[in-house]
Amino acid sequence: MKVHLIRSEGFDIEDFNNVLNLLKATKGTIEFVPSEPIILPEIENFINFEDLKSFEKKGMPQLSMNDSNTMEKRVFPMKTPVFTWEQLFRICKNFRSENNISDADHVMLLTEQANDLNWFGAIDASMKNYFIHTADWDHYFQNNVDLRFPITYEIVVWLLRSLMFENRNEIIDNIHENAQGC
Repeated sequence: MKVHLIRSEGFDIEDFNNVLNLLKATKGTIEFVPSEPIILPEIENFINFEDLKSFEKKGMPQLSMNDSNTMEKRVFPMKTPVFTWEQLFRICKNFRSENNISDADHVMLLTEQANDLNWFGAIDASMKNYFIHTADWDHYFQNNVDLRFPITYEIVVWLLRSLMFENRNEIIDNIHENAQGC
């Protein structure tokens, strides 16, 4: 299985390489293929977070992780540029088409840009295109988090979900019934 990792220009190359090296550390049947960085289209959508609670991911439990010494301070209300899921998946599809990537391969967009539903990642209906949100992890971890771990987790878990379930609706129905954070 080939997994093409697309790095948006704003996702730091060092962080991307750390994720890639971690993914490649274990030999197996998955081949992770890095791409050149891509420039994302101009963002047309914004989401307004009125307060901290509205910023937190859907269904996130109360966590005592907000150490003001290590976290980036956020000021609310906060207006954040976002892509829709459709836009993010279109970027994957365009990359797939422009690079003649097989329908059997997987394509994952790793981007610092938020999405309109504020999820860490998602899969499209084809079960072959994904996006992973690479920013804001400082909000969920008390100490300076090594980004490669949560991002790598998201990559691997979405691949596993694509193998475990027949379609995206089945994934959503079985993993987000009573979500307490992903």
